[in-house]
Amino acid sequence: MKTFLFFITLSITLLFSCKENTKNENEESQVNENALESLVEVTSGNATFEEAFHKLPIKSVPIQAIISKNEKILTEMNPVAFNLPSIYELWYNKNYNYQLISGYRLNLSTEFYTAILKIKIGEIDQEHWLINYDFEGKIIDSIQVAIFSDGEYEYSTTKSTIDQNEILITSNFFVKDADEKEEMQRIIKILPDGKLKEISEKESILDFVAKELNIENSKRIEDLEAFKLQPNNPKEAIVVIPEIVEGSEEEEFFKLNSHIAIVDLKSKTITHQYFESCKTNDWVSDAIRLDEIKIDTAPYLVNESTRAFGISVHYFGSSRVNPYHNQKLSLFVKEKGTLKNILHNFSMEESSGEWNGNCEGEFESEKKTLIVSDKKTNGYFDFTIKNTIAKTRNFETEDGDCKEEEEIKKEAGVLKFDGKKYAE
Repeated sequence: MKTFLFFITLSITLLFSCKENTKNENEESQVNENALESLVEVTSGNATFEEAFHKLPIKSVPIQAIISKNEKILTEMNPVAFNLPSIYELWYNKNYNYQLISGYRLNLSTEFYTAILKIKIGEIDQEHWLINYDFEGKIIDSIQVAIFSDGEYEYSTTKSTIDQNEILITSNFFVKDADEKEEMQRIIKILPDGKLKEISEKESILDFVAKELNIENSKRIEDLEAFKLQPNNPKEAIVVIPEIVEGSEEEEFFKLNSHIAIVDLKSKTITHQYFESCKTNDWVSDAIRLDEIKIDTAPYLVNESTRAFGISVHYFGSSRVNPYHNQKLSLFVKEKGTLKNILHNFSMEESSGEWNGNCEGEFESEKKTLIVSDKKTNGYFDFTIKNTIAKTRNFETEDGDCKEEEEIKKEAGVLKFDGKKYAE
């Protein structure tokens, strides 16, 4: 009887021992699985999320997200209500010791909710997340906006400036016991649906100028917009945004107003701007397609202290048998808080022709170069015009070969400033 009881006791002990080992081996996956089940239960109704979200204090933008060592810890914050285990897969792993310690909400849109949640990891490290939620508490998108991480050999910090539609993230990496530091910046655009998209400085400044000048996104053509740093001042950028004139859009036909601006990148302000209506700027796309707008920063020194920049607009004909191209140049100089147009739509290149689509045809082209002269008129240097004119004839020989004859001549001219604009 004693032997029988011993075997029963031993069997039960071994059974529980095996179960305990299995539990230890799979503890992490079981806990996470239970957490996900709990998460589904909590977020299936939005009352818990709504309550947790609206308990957060509200702050206004622009705001800087930065790690503070003296962070005030809020009690009774429910990480499951904020869907955090779906961001941190090992949220319930005790080795990481994740804690939701604080947070606040931002009013960025009427289409989604935005929270900044502050997570402590272990005893030292900390992360702040910007999370956009739908109204049921489901995460639309998220990104780390502040970090402090102290490793054995290096540590890193990240801080962000959050605005209504954009986040500027600045990250620094330091190597301990060495004079090494690396800085990286990223620009994140907050889209109307709550999604987050990394964009370039060019895209960021174009969006900023469009917003400042009240240009609706529906009236923008991104492929025709232009951005370029001033070569003599890399903290300053030239921006061109053509604006579709309402009612002019019809297939490939449209008319454009001109918006040109100088932006101080350090202060992110428009220092100079220029506007011209489609009625006078010739920015019209029809059978002759307006195909490209470029910024020309060649050194157009119009006097000893004034440097102009150019905007060139390229037009192409849509006919295959009657090819056509024209490039027009306008020059601008700063004048107080505006830009002054001193050369208006000067034709720099033009080519046209007619051919049979195979070999035979006649073509003519002009290409002009502007050279700054040492002579002045009304306080501005004259420009010498060097014009190369080429006439080409293609024809088929008796042997069926395609031959080309070309005649080239050069002409010269002068552009002089009449007190308002340059003219020949």
